[in-house]
Amino acid sequence: MSALSKVLKWIAISIVLVFTAGFVIGYGGVVLKQEKLIFHPKKLAADHQFEIPNEFEEIWFETEDEETLHGLLVKQSSDTLIFYLHGNSGTVEKYKYTAVTYNNMGYDFFVLDYRGFGKSSGEMQSEEQMFADVQLAFDTLRKRYEHIIVIGYSIGTGPAAWLAANNEIDKLVLQAPYYSLIDMKNQRFSFVPDRLLKYKFETNKYIPQIEEPIMIVHGTADEVINYSASKRLSKLLKDHDHFLSHEAHGHGGINRNEKFLSAFKAFVELN
Repeated sequence: MSALSKVLKWIAISIVLVFTAGFVIGYGGVVLKQEKLIFHPKKLAADHQFEIPNEFEEIWFETEDEETLHGLLVKQSSDTLIFYLHGNSGTVEKYKYTAVTYNNMGYDFFVLDYRGFGKSSGEMQSEEQMFADVQLAFDTLRKRYEHIIVIGYSIGTGPAAWLAANNEIDKLVLQAPYYSLIDMKNQRFSFVPDRLLKYKFETNKYIPQIEEPIMIVHGTADEVINYSASKRLSKLLKDHDHFLSHEAHGHGGINRNEKFLSAFKAFVELN
């Protein structure tokens, strides 16, 4: 065998090994470490003090498996609540200024920290568990408010759509939503069977089940969740639903965007 042939053989073997290793790592990561791929929790100290100019209340929820969830309610003495499900990172601390923004529009604002986030105990284990936690918080706040507008951002859009499909709400707003986590998985790890994905968050299936008005907002330059996901979801909307595109807008900062805030106010005020 010539020297060139040996080199070419070595290159071919190396490529196969790299491909195989990548396959095994990717497959193992999706199957065995889904929570670490999907969620990036940050903790807050138990004695963390929030500095918020408006009146606020820390709310605690006890789950059936004896974990404690934490949420932040920032008040405007309104009978309408914004029930907010945040993204896959950060804590309720990150949304205190968002809360004030919605307070200034005349709404009370609640945001929940998922298991393992902020002051919430435990850790994520399944889609069903997350849905049950969200439902627990919703049921508790429902006793205090006549009207509830559910808003989900990024990873929170799937649970928000599920919540709206299974409860009476006033309106639903999805900020930078995915079509489903199955769809997102297939964009990166198409070799992994759908049945192995613990968190499917099938927003595309929930939307047709929702009778209340829906608003979808997405930036065309979103670098995390492709704008095409919302374009596909928009085809599932009803006549009285709304789809808002943000030209050249990325994944974050939606709640600071004046175009969105103006459109949101008009959407909420419609009967």
